[in-house]
Amino acid sequence: MRRFGEILLAALFALPSGRSDESAAEIAERRRTLQTWKESEPERYARLLRHEALFNSLPAEQQAKIRRLDEQLQAEPPEVRDRLLHVLGEYVSWLTRLPAEDRQRILDAPSTAERLQAVREIKQRQWIESQPPSRLNAWRSANSSEQAALLERWRQEDRRRAEELADVRRWETLGRLRVVENLPALEELGLFVNQHLLPMLSPEEKARLRPKEPEWRRNPMNWLTTVLELSDRHPVLSLKPQYLTRKELPEEYRRVLESPPSRIPAKEARQAVSRLPEGKWPDYPVAVSRLVQSWVGQLSVQLGPATASEISPQMVRFVESLSKEDRARLKAVEGRWPDYPLMLHTIAKERKLALPDLGLPGDPQLWERLRSRRAAPVLPDLPDQVLREFAAELARREPDSPRLSWRDPEQREILKKRYFEIYPEGKRPSLGRPPGNKK
Repeated sequence: MRRFGEILLAALFALPSGRSDESAAEIAERRRTLQTWKESEPERYARLLRHEALFNSLPAEQQAKIRRLDEQLQAEPPEVRDRLLHVLGEYVSWLTRLPAEDRQRILDAPSTAERLQAVREIKQRQWIESQPPSRLNAWRSANSSEQAALLERWRQEDRRRAEELADVRRWETLGRLRVVENLPALEELGLFVNQHLLPMLSPEEKARLRPKEPEWRRNPMNWLTTVLELSDRHPVLSLKPQYLTRKELPEEYRRVLESPPSRIPAKEARQAVSRLPEGKWPDYPVAVSRLVQSWVGQLSVQLGPATASEISPQMVRFVESLSKEDRARLKAVEGRWPDYPLMLHTIAKERKLALPDLGLPGDPQLWERLRSRRAAPVLPDLPDQVLREFAAELARREPDSPRLSWRDPEQREILKKRYFEIYPEGKRPSLGRPPGNKK
């Protein structure tokens, strides 16, 4: 079994030599690279020689296929190549651990499509067998159609739990690294995001808060600054979305929209009403308020909270604690929505105060520091291969220090910081690739 796995790993990852179109300069670079490895990384050099021997033991046709695969991989962008190589490694590890019958079924498949189908069926069977007893009992007592529905439901539940776990790990990483002081509780911030922020966002903005790419999830600072950026762009104007369609509007607003003042040309009024972004929060009620006020002035009913008492008792106490000057600014727009909550946001930001119920939870000094940082350059994420090689380099440079893993979110941030400390330009000198591969 071990021999099989080693040969298969060599077939996928061995770096063959002797490319016919290699220039003299490339050959010289390969030799320098090998000599460097021989002197500074003897284990890596020995592993390369072993893999070369295994590769050379393969039939010529198989060697040619592997060379073509390597060329295709090298043509991909680094982040894509890293992901594919990781998948290949995971696949080899999984395949070598399979029972002989399952492994032979995959290897003997006559086509790629049939091989993929065999992999899917075996993976699904393994996943089902790994489920807790309650799920296994439900599965065994269900018919085929019910089993399909159970599978879909369970996978959705597992994906949701995985995303929630990723959120928690991202938050814990921020605290452990002490990147940001005085973090609000994750539950509190999550409540603000889900109840107040998400309903106001476009699909593109929502995707930024629900990142699917692992590069985003590895960087918790990106997520936190994204929450701040979107919150600044979309101030919360009410405790809940309301009045999203004309049918939901108070009667006096509907009357104005249906029968505009006679001084407004009919065509102009129709166009203005047709441009209202019905269904969007808070865009629609804000646009309706602005339009109706421009036509007939302020109505007795507002489409959102226009006094502190209409928001919460906490907001009343907040307003009472303000200076006389700031209370006068609020008094000037009291009774008008969205002007009143917008003025609350303006004063809170100017005075660096926490705005209850409508503002981001937590210490306002935290958010102010993040605003300042947002204006400064942010360290970019680095491809997996770069961080993997740098982690090995750092271990050689500092043998007495703890080893850092590029896969761990917390340690990845430390690696990035150390990388740019050592290579401020962001470019680490490469040792090149072993013989037989394009640069």
